[in-house]
Order: sequence, then structure tokens, then C-alpha cells
Amino acid sequence: MWTLSLQAVVVCVFLQVPGCFPSCIITGSIAICAYQNLSWIPPLPPNITHLYLEMNHIGEINSSSLSGLEELQELDLGAQKVPLVIRNNTFNGQRRLKRLVLNGNVGLRLEPKAFVGLSGLQNLQLGYCSLTESILKENYLEPLSSLEALDLFGNNINKLQPSMFFVNMTNLKVLNLKLNTIDKICEPDLVGFQGKHFEKLSLNSVRFRGMSNEFFDWQKCGNPFRGISFQSLDLSNNGLSLGKSKQFFRAIKGTKISHLKMSGHIGKGFSFNNLPDPDRSTFEGLMNSSILTLDLSKNRIFALQQGVFSQLKDVAIIDVSQNQVNQIHRNAFEGLQGHLKMLNLSRNLLGEIYSHTFASLTNLKVLGLVLQSHWDTRL
Repeated sequence: MWTLSLQAVVVCVFLQVPGCFPSCIITGSIAICAYQNLSWIPPLPPNITHLYLEMNHIGEINSSSLSGLEELQELDLGAQKVPLVIRNNTFNGQRRLKRLVLNGNVGLRLEPKAFVGLSGLQNLQLGYCSLTESILKENYLEPLSSLEALDLFGNNINKLQPSMFFVNMTNLKVLNLKLNTIDKICEPDLVGFQGKHFEKLSLNSVRFRGMSNEFFDWQKCGNPFRGISFQSLDLSNNGLSLGKSKQFFRAIKGTKISHLKMSGHIGKGFSFNNLPDPDRSTFEGLMNSSILTLDLSKNRIFALQQGVFSQLKDVAIIDVSQNQVNQIHRNAFEGLQGHLKMLNLSRNLLGEIYSHTFASLTNLKVLGLVLQSHWDTRL
């Protein structure tokens, strides 16, 4: 695709086709200027709404860089090949900008008022930019009153302490914190998020090393999710043992979570009892969380023990695919009759299934027992 794009640029430059600018391909209001070794934002027509500048050598943008481009709705400055600095007031006049992509700018530097003027921004991508907890704790993001989705994937955030201005960010629904190094999350730290309902919060691979410590004070930590609810919460690969996970669930008791995902390291696998499988008490703290979907796929669960999911009074979908399940104990699905509709056991190590195994699941509609990842066994 980029070969064709470069050919088009050559045609534009040397044949001087109307509507073309050197180093950019312009189609209507879209300007593609990626991979052109640019050191600055080139002059462009004022009607441009979508501008793609990724993989260039732009080292700084300031208040004059976007002058004349007040119609911008989407701007991609991702993965510059030199460290990028965004100066104060760079985006003054960019009230129409809805999506800003800065992913992959390792060592990104933001001046305190870098985002002033972006009152209409809905989606901000800041993945893999070497950012610390200051991006949430200080006032960099305060001007973004319309923000709906914030991606902070793969940064250096050690503490999750959002500033109180997040209380006024009523549209913020999606937050990605995957692959940060967050030591712990406690109730006083997340006060800025209280009152929010997240459509999706990803804490995948944050490790929680502080909470894994045997001397961690759970009572002092409190409920980190007090006053917060979730459509989807991803706690995969969080570094907590099964026992610590149980304590975490007790700490967040009553938190509403429609979809809970926990992939990674749960279960004993073939460890000869060095590590336990989930049991009846594991999910006790989630009894009042109104969980509808529990995703435990891609773990190391060996045996589904008696009543392991019995505390989940509303769950309609359980996914235990891609584990090492070899045994399903009698009454493993106790307490799920009447409300469990889908059960995925695909890609496990099941040898024998007895007639009593699923007898109590009177409302089950879909059962996955195949090697494929899709569910194609219907009741």
C-alpha cells in the first residue's frame, strides 16, 4: 500500500497534479503524510479534517504548527523517530479535534498546558510514551472535558492516583492501563474516579506487586473501587496468587461488574498441588457484584471443584476455555441452575464427561466442548 502511496506522491510532485502537496497524499479532506521523513508539519489546505503524520522525524509541535488547520477532527503523530515535545497551547483553536494519536512516542515530553484548547477531544491515545503517574495525577488532561477514551498502554505508571478533576470528566468511559507497573490500588488513591461507570477498564498485566506482599494491609487499603462500577473489567495477569485474588474480591465487595476477565495464571495446572485451583470460596467476595459474564480463559485450571461458581448468583456466561481442565467434580456447577446460558469448556484436557455433569444446568443454551475456539455445540 505504501509503495503505491509513494508512487502517487512522485506523480503529484513531478506532474503537479491539482490537489496534491509534496510529501502528502490528499484525498478530499484527508491528508496522508506518514513515513516521509518530515521534520515539521507541512503546509496543507485549510479544509483538512484527518491528518496522518506517523513515523516521521517531527521533534516539536507548538502553537504555530497547526495554524490554518482549524477543521481537524483526527490527528495522528504516532511513533516519531525522534523524541517529541508538545509545547504549551499547541492545540489552541482545535475545538473540532475528536481523536489524537500519540502512541509510540518513547520519551514524550508534555508541557503543562500542552492540551489546552482540546475541549472537544473524545479519544486520546498515549500508549508506550514513557509517561509516569503524573499524567493522571497532575493537570495535563484537565482541559479534556469531553474525553471518552484514554489509552495509556505500556507506560511507566507506578501509582494510580487520578486528580480530582476526573470527577468532572463525566464522559470518560474507557481507560486502558495495560502493561503498566502499578504497585497497588487503594481506596484513597481512586477518589478521583468515584461516581464513574466504566464501559471498560483494563488493568491487564499491571502486576500489583505491593498487594502480593504477605504483609499488605488490606483493611487499611479499603475498597479501591468504592463508588465505581464497570461494564467490563480486565484483571488478567495481575500477579496476585489465588489467595490474594480472594482477598482482593473481598475488598471490592459489592462493586458492580457486568463482565469480569481474569486470564493468566489461575490454577494448579500440573503443579502437584503446589498451586490451588479455584474453589467454592474463591469468588465469595463477588456475590453481590451482579456478574453476568466470567471469563477465566487462558489460565491453568486443572479441576472444576464442587460449587466453584456457586457464589455468582446472576452469571449467564462462563468461559473456561484454553485451560488444563481434566476433571469436573460432582456438583461443580451447583448454584448455576436457572441462569447459566453459555458455558465454554473448549480446548481443555477433558477425557470423560459423565451424565450428571451438566444435569443441573436447566437453562443452558450453548455448551463449548470442542477443540475449536468457537462455540458450536448447542443444546
